[in-house]
Amino acid sequence: MLRPLVRLMISKGVTLPTLTTILKETFVSVAEDDFPVKGKRQTDSRINLLTGVHRKDVKRLRAETPAEREMPQAVGLGAQIVSRWVSDPLTTDSENRPIPLPRQDKSGSSLSFYGLVEGISKDVRPRAVLDEWLRLGVASMDDKDRVVLNRQAFVPEKGF
Repeated sequence: MLRPLVRLMISKGVTLPTLTTILKETFVSVAEDDFPVKGKRQTDSRINLLTGVHRKDVKRLRAETPAEREMPQAVGLGAQIVSRWVSDPLTTDSENRPIPLPRQDKSGSSLSFYGLVEGISKDVRPRAVLDEWLRLGVASMDDKDRVVLNRQAFVPEKGF
């Protein structure tokens, strides 16, 4: 049952930390609203017992209004890379369009796709990002071994 859901979330860029935040909020809300004990006040301890969500998190979530809740960090590594690529003057042309980047720095200029990825995260290998982007159509390679960003492929679907 979970595999199709996880497949959908991964395809839409929903990461485990984001899902965990959303699940905690949902578990607390459902426990509070749908599982009361008749004649007794719903306590943080009881919600903790029902859900397994830590009491500190239960207390915080119950005290916050939906407007006060911090949105989960849904901006994944890919979005951060694209954001930097399309906003940095070194990686955009005079009309603020992203320029093709050499895959690796061979000239000593440090301007490359690998350098861009490593500047954001040392936890993921740039080649893994490139392979996934090529698979998804987010980027392509030109005949000069440069990575070309397909910005249209990175726009999230409306309403997701």
